[in-house]
Amino acid sequence: MHRLAFIGVTTIAAVTAVTAVTAVALLRSDPNVLPVTVSPDARTVSASPQRSAPQLVPSSRAEVGSFRFASGKMVRVAIGSLRDGSQCLIEEGAGGQTRACQEGGLFATRRAELMVGSEGGPDHFDQLHVIGIVAPSVRSAVLAKTDGTSVRLALNAQKAFFYESPTVELDADVYPTAVELYGPSGRLVGTVEFPPAG
Repeated sequence: MHRLAFIGVTTIAAVTAVTAVTAVALLRSDPNVLPVTVSPDARTVSASPQRSAPQLVPSSRAEVGSFRFASGKMVRVAIGSLRDGSQCLIEEGAGGQTRACQEGGLFATRRAELMVGSEGGPDHFDQLHVIGIVAPSVRSAVLAKTDGTSVRLALNAQKAFFYESPTVELDADVYPTAVELYGPSGRLVGTVEFPPAG
């Protein structure tokens, strides 16, 4: 399972370690890494035997959603805090745990935080999914795709969401391009763009 932690300041990816300067696009050069777009002050840390990931404060972890893949596998989405005060979006499944952490809180730089996971690639993805959480001020979210279509994301009571790309779209090289965020009045209040895939 490849993971892309799609967050602004501190990213902890389960697959590989990358020092980020402005943008890292490794999809074509390394089949184990998806492209990552991060801020200039970001750092990526591997949860590998050589370097352990920063520890969560155990009492801070709160599950915000549990979702099922088309294959029947389950994924849990949680939030939690590190000892340094950073807040994390956490994905837990059969493949382990992936965390994306941000100094100043999950919504310090934008109104949604999300992560992308995939299997296969770089020329063809067998599975691609997006998990995330939106800020309390966001009423709805729409996922835009490379073919110009979009789908409204089902936000649960905790404002978490899960989207799995259908196989027919992956076969046609149709991928998510952005998550559009709408406020209580229905007005667009933010967009989180994805780096190109495929």
